Amino acid sequence: MKKFKHSKIKNTAILFELLSKQVTADVLSETSNKSLPMIRKYFNSKTELGKELACYHIVTEAIGKRESSANKILELAVQHRKRLDVKKLAREKYNLISELRTVYDIDMFFESRVSNYRLYAALYKMFEYDSSDNPTAHVESYETILEHMTSTPKANMISEGKKMYSESESPELQALTFKMIVEKFSPALYNSLGIFLPLIAVNCAILGASLFMQEREYADLAQTTVFGLGSGVGFFLAIAGIAAIREKLRYSNVPDPLKGLGITFIITGLMAIAFMGFMGITL
Repeated sequence: MKKFKHSKIKNTAILFELLSKQVTADVLSETSNKSLPMIRKYFNSKTELGKELACYHIVTEAIGKRESSANKILELAVQHRKRLDVKKLAREKYNLISELRTVYDIDMFFESRVSNYRLYAALYKMFEYDSSDNPTAHVESYETILEHMTSTPKANMISEGKKMYSESESPELQALTFKMIVEKFSPALYNSLGIFLPLIAVNCAILGASLFMQEREYADLAQTTVFGLGSGVGFFLAIAGIAAIREKLRYSNVPDPLKGLGITFIITGLMAIAFMGFMGITL
């Protein structure tokens, strides 16, 4: 009786999640996005990979079910998976992995952390199980899947939220990533929402100016008025300066490691140092 092992490189759900993360990485690095065409090519309703991914989603999206309902859903997912063309599925996975090797460093690609890894591994073993495999491992996979499906949605959301928070670097980076993805792949949506982004920034600047006035305890209305006007002019100069520099950089030869966020942070830091000069520097 053989011991069946999980293969991360053959797990359809893991491949899809890593490719989805790679879409964000490609957008942030401002390189040609090669991961999105792969997703559209291999994970659609007409491919066996797309159909197998749907089997994973049937189970992973079923949360807060009673044990009897969970068993029926899992049974239907396994039956649906068995109806797939195994040879065609294997060929599609082989082609996808081959294409990934030509585009990305495959070792670094699979180093990314995957949420629900334990659940995906259990589902992989469940779908690939046959009578010659170790039944103990099959039972363990079944228990892992059932635990997920019968857990309360609230507990599951808190658990996933903690994972996402611990993995993210900062809320600002998440917001920037979302903005860039929307701008890249849905210009219509970005144009409809875009006006609110600068409005939020302006509101933050106004609030900051008000708080600075309170902190500095200006004595009369004239001082606060001058400070408010000066803050507005300074904000305008900063935004105009950064926009002008970014436009200039578009036609400049920026080193590859600094493209995208790298050069943006450098510019912002230099602009901040320049504006600090207006406040006077004490040595």
